[in-house]
Amino acid sequence: RCTSTYFATVRATNCAGLQTVVSSAALKLCCAPPSAGTVLLLDAVGNTVTYIDGRRSSVLDDLRVTWSPFADSCSIIWSYTVTLRRVNTTASRASWKVLWSSPTLPPNASRTLVPAEELTRLGDGASCEVEVTATSASKHSVSARAPLVVDRSAPIVRRAELRWAGTSPDEWRSLDVRDVATCLPARVETFELRWATAKDAQSGIATSRY
Repeated sequence: RCTSTYFATVRATNCAGLQTVVSSAALKLCCAPPSAGTVLLLDAVGNTVTYIDGRRSSVLDDLRVTWSPFADSCSIIWSYTVTLRRVNTTASRASWKVLWSSPTLPPNASRTLVPAEELTRLGDGASCEVEVTATSASKHSVSARAPLVVDRSAPIVRRAELRWAGTSPDEWRSLDVRDVATCLPARVETFELRWATAKDAQSGIATSRY
């Protein structure tokens, strides 16, 4: 029965009727894997990382995998391993290419560094997965994962222009900011800056500044 504890007992009796009894250590039957923790990728200052540009930088040199403790109500967590895989959506996870695996980590571990040299080899758009696997003393395992995507392409903004009021209230004039040969009229005190929505196919737009 799952979660039950068992002992093996040996009883020896001699011809005079004297007995000696010895018992084994307790053996607990655990049938379920541990419960998974949460995996995060963090930079040196503790910001969550999902996208990287793939160039050697302080982000790559200090990219840490952290995880909240996994738990096992039947036995104990025996070890952790961390694996970096290249995602292939057309194949099963078991066949995804392993780029790096950590050595076996002790049960009190909660973080490790991802080697930067493995990440700098990845091309634009490469999608990866960092997997943390916990193994219990009963040899059951469970994994939790965090995504990591390489984005080497800058965002695209197709047009930006300045607009200001003309000589009449209904008249507006505009200037494409790429047209460096044209200047704003001296009388213009206020103007609008308008731009087409910025786009980024890989990681999306984080901020827009002007």
